[in-house]
Amino acid sequence: MKICRFNHDRLGIVCGDEVADVTPALDAIPALHWPVAPGDVLIRHWSLIAPRIAALLPAAPRFALAGLSLLSPITNPSKIIGIARNRRNLASEKIDLGEGSANQRQDGDPIQMFIKAPSAIAGPSDGFTPRFEDRRTDPEAELTIIIGKPGTQISEADAFQHIFGYCIGLDMMASPHEVIRWLC
Repeated sequence: MKICRFNHDRLGIVCGDEVADVTPALDAIPALHWPVAPGDVLIRHWSLIAPRIAALLPAAPRFALAGLSLLSPITNPSKIIGIARNRRNLASEKIDLGEGSANQRQDGDPIQMFIKAPSAIAGPSDGFTPRFEDRRTDPEAELTIIIGKPGTQISEADAFQHIFGYCIGLDMMASPHEVIRWLC
């Protein structure tokens, strides 16, 4: 199932080149009370929303996908974690990571993680304007794994039980030297 959020917070299911509007399924979300638990409300209440989507989908109004304003399907993640230097042939890109830095992770190197602010999320129709146009910005297409069930010390055999879904992400990052200049 391909979930999307479109046109002023409508919930949709992508069906080929159309989107079925299943927004009434969101009525299954219980009223929120302060303090609100961290994380995305859609994911947290998916077990209540999914059956409503299934019931609504056959008769749901449909719209051409090409004419919609698509937003990020996840609106309030508790955190965004990235894995640095996670692709092959990075060295061929000749990105200057500073003196003594290797562009390519070697077997046995520790995984390097970084965190982005949840407010950094934007959808396909939100667009992107570099904040500092005189600085180099490196866009990287990423496979984004959306975690739906918390955990720690999760075994490899149990890992897929924690995944809510996948999407394509575009990580927009300033080169490391540029970040240092911004902070100084």
